Amino acid sequence: MFSAFGFVGARRLMRVVRRHRVNNTRTILLISLVLFLLAAPLSGQNLKKGNLPQFEDHPVTQEFHGKPVPVDLSSHPNARTFRTRLKEGAKKGANFDGHYALVFWGCGNECQQSLLVDLHTGRVHGVAEPTNNGPLESSRGIDFRLTSKLIIVDPPCPEDYNPCVSFGRSEEPVRYYLMENNGLRLIQKTPCKLINERQKCGP
Repeated sequence: MFSAFGFVGARRLMRVVRRHRVNNTRTILLISLVLFLLAAPLSGQNLKKGNLPQFEDHPVTQEFHGKPVPVDLSSHPNARTFRTRLKEGAKKGANFDGHYALVFWGCGNECQQSLLVDLHTGRVHGVAEPTNNGPLESSRGIDFRLTSKLIIVDPPCPEDYNPCVSFGRSEEPVRYYLMENNGLRLIQKTPCKLINERQKCGP
């Protein structure tokens, strides 16, 4: 698909071809290359953003108001192990999907784990699919919003700090999860690889 600039530029080039009856092979090839370059930037942008889950596409359906319900330590197999962190996180209030406290901690070098506390019910949730309610694990951190049900795990390294983790961790895929009633569900992965010692994520 052409951008507005690419479409107008293409029409002008084609008029030039018709007006001057260009039939030189090299000239036609050059014009074809210019048309491709005009179209390419928009195609790349559509692929980069349009095919990936966006926070605004998954808005919250509930909001939390009032005092949090005590954390239900019997609701998750790891809740008692991390009870202090979960209780402290719940006291701070909701930070994800309107009524959840997303609580995270370090689990070693370039390793983070997270669980969620429903402030309405006190229940603790992890990853429902595909790890059967285990904690959410990451190496490059997580990106989330109070106003969205989407979590992005191991987002790409920023351009000015790339790679941002060790080479092995740089090739962990970007993962997209949605919060559902029984926990987080994986909906998409984007592969990452190192090219010339810089991380590149995308198809």
